[in-house]
Amino acid sequence: MSTYHPELDNPGQQLQELLMELYPMGDIPEKVFISKLDHDLRAEGQLVEVIYKSSINYLVRRLIKTAQYIKKTSGEISDALYFSELRNLLNNELDFPKGQIEKILILLLECVIASEKKPTQKTKDRVVRMARDQGKKCYICGCDMDFTQNNMDQSVEVEHLWPNSLGGQSVDSNLIACCRRCNQAKHDYLDADDFHYEEISFNTEDFPEEHTLRDREQKIALLARSAYKCSYRRCKATPSSSGEFTYFRRNPGDSWHYLNIDTFCSEHSNNG
Repeated sequence: MSTYHPELDNPGQQLQELLMELYPMGDIPEKVFISKLDHDLRAEGQLVEVIYKSSINYLVRRLIKTAQYIKKTSGEISDALYFSELRNLLNNELDFPKGQIEKILILLLECVIASEKKPTQKTKDRVVRMARDQGKKCYICGCDMDFTQNNMDQSVEVEHLWPNSLGGQSVDSNLIACCRRCNQAKHDYLDADDFHYEEISFNTEDFPEEHTLRDREQKIALLARSAYKCSYRRCKATPSSSGEFTYFRRNPGDSWHYLNIDTFCSEHSNNG
């Protein structure tokens, strides 16, 4: 089944889907170290999946940044010449399937174009006004956003769901209100598997308190794993509507680490 969706608004997202189609995870032999490590950690395929998706994200970022690099270092050249230089790179320096190069090329060009377009002030004002009128909280951490002051941790800002620098469009469907601190911490991460999951492992009895921007970044990674929704069964609560979530260990006998942490809304915090 194809995973490539041309109807997606963001060319960077389309590129990610295309690469997953070109390089499907498939079945990994048991003797491969990733499979053995996953087995010994009793990760039930989760570690394999994280490493796979992280590798796809690496490829997405590398290709887009390379396309931006070529344009930046080529000076004032025509679109046709830039197109030619990028095609030469894909043909001569990399070994992608020849029948897919034009499709990759077009998506990379669209990613570069999208990254150069920023949302207008009118668009940002509309997104903020809608969030305020609907009583929305920060969609990431669930805090009450400050709609009156700028440059405060809880000040409302408009961010791209799919990062603008990596082919995210500056259109309403890809823009959302969040607090300033979460916007800074989320940076240009694509999804949960794009964060530094290998750093999310703690030796504390309780989930550690947040002190730094890096701490907030790790909390966002865990929230992103569940698509910013409550992990409890079919609960669809989000921080945007329900407020701050609570963190729990899936297996109380194991430590706090990336594959052993779920997030719950206040209604289901006793079920963790």
